[in-house]
Amino acid sequence: MEVAKATPENVGVAMLGSKMVHVVNVEERSIHPGPDLPDLANHHVCAASPDGKLHVTGGYWLNSPQDEPVKAWKRHWVLDLDSMGDGWRQLADMPEGRGAHGCAFLADGKMYCAGGGRESMGDLQATLFIYDPATDSWSHGPSMQRLRDHHVTVASFQKERLLVFSGRSDYIRPADAPLHPSFWSNILDAEMYDMRSNTWRSIAPMPFYKAAATAAPYDRHGNGNPNVLMAGGELFFVMSGTGIRSFEEYDTMKGIYYCHPPFPYPTMGAAAAVWDDKFYVIGGGEWWGMCAVRRMMIYDLKKSKPTPCAYYPMNWGVDRADWDQAHTVYKAYPHPQIDDTTSKDSKKMQRIAAQAFAMTA
Repeated sequence: MEVAKATPENVGVAMLGSKMVHVVNVEERSIHPGPDLPDLANHHVCAASPDGKLHVTGGYWLNSPQDEPVKAWKRHWVLDLDSMGDGWRQLADMPEGRGAHGCAFLADGKMYCAGGGRESMGDLQATLFIYDPATDSWSHGPSMQRLRDHHVTVASFQKERLLVFSGRSDYIRPADAPLHPSFWSNILDAEMYDMRSNTWRSIAPMPFYKAAATAAPYDRHGNGNPNVLMAGGELFFVMSGTGIRSFEEYDTMKGIYYCHPPFPYPTMGAAAAVWDDKFYVIGGGEWWGMCAVRRMMIYDLKKSKPTPCAYYPMNWGVDRADWDQAHTVYKAYPHPQIDDTTSKDSKKMQRIAAQAFAMTA
């Protein structure tokens, strides 16, 4: 349901779920299977390097015995999109295992991985790990101000800064106090890392609680400082949650959030890319832990007229109201289940691609 994704400039978007790999060419409007990942895992993270390579890090081992905690892996794999037939190649492990973290390449050619968890059920971190492809080695950077996972991570400001938005944290709101302290909670906090000063600082908090949002950079101003598009996400409730439909755009120059019309379907953990001023949202799920979809939604950014978002008060009543609304949306919009996307038969994949693009016509 939740997929690792990356947006290499010469492809569109690459989607990775469990072991399956799909490469979506939005220019050609096609979907092609790629080589399976060597490891069976979830909540691994994918980032595209400037030279067109996919780097997959961490994740939780899906074959872990049920009576043992699911520990995060340190594994690090790379796939060259220009020679996919060569398959995946293993690189230096991360310093520690991480899952549901966030990674992006910055202007120095290094990959920056922030936050994530040591275990699938908690032990969230604020660490920053930095990978240097030139030496195939990792180093430690300064930690974020907040523990978090399932956050949005995007490079902007000429790719010299790493922006991190919302996610889940061990922070418990006052109304949740009776709950077990290890339960997660969505947070509004956002922060930015500057690679030149090697420091973090807070930026404007999100207007809505969410985690596992679908995000992509969008250079609306044409100055190399792209805004951040964030669609849907998960509204978490103790040990459950649901997808939501909200669609925000963070203006990096003004430091404020704009709200677009909500998507027709709740979406969480999807893949996303911007091509020709259109925002593509692909796959993901509608419900926590289930309901994976093969849907593709396309939003025309040229026609959009977003308005500044109104901030939600930080109280449980408003959060729960939005959660109930998402339940209503889920019931009103049934969707096709993934029932035939595990096959690597190219004709079947092309048929699925044709169906997906037809849904967005």
